[in-house]
Amino acid sequence: MKLKDGFTLTIDHAQEADATAILEYLNVVSTETDQLIFEEGTIPFTKTTEAAFIRSMKESPNSVLYTGKVNGRIVAVASIQGYRRKKMQHRGVIGISIRKPYWNQGIGTAMMRALVEYAKDNPLLEILELTVRKDNPHAIKLYRNFDFSITATYERCYKIKNQYYDAYFMTLHLEKNTTQKDKG
Repeated sequence: MKLKDGFTLTIDHAQEADATAILEYLNVVSTETDQLIFEEGTIPFTKTTEAAFIRSMKESPNSVLYTGKVNGRIVAVASIQGYRRKKMQHRGVIGISIRKPYWNQGIGTAMMRALVEYAKDNPLLEILELTVRKDNPHAIKLYRNFDFSITATYERCYKIKNQYYDAYFMTLHLEKNTTQKDKG
């Protein structure tokens, strides 16, 4: 995908060899925004544990981890973590982050498109879900553009520097040939 600044974004499945680069990315992106679920300097993973996480995502039947790269450098990470328990395997939780210098260039849309396409092609996944702070209108607009809807408001969901932030719980029901059992 061509970006507004002329660079090309390449989206690939994360590989175990990406572990160090992903950790470096996470440490940098955590300094650029407080919209993420982790804080600056709190990435508790080592190269070994990150490689194991990447491997577990690859082995999971309903999960995926993508990297978005420009000139071989990670500028975005996006994932669907599918629930492992059988009763919940039809659901997956979305996570997405982008380096601040690359905001507003279409990367969020490209990464989200890759996630939704993966989910639509995955026979287990029927519902995608995410939590987003209410004061993040750009992310909310992105999710709405992919037909996510607000399912609930989680008051005081996040506490950052002794200030509370509300969040939306959003879901996307994928169009698939599924059947539901009604208990009447």
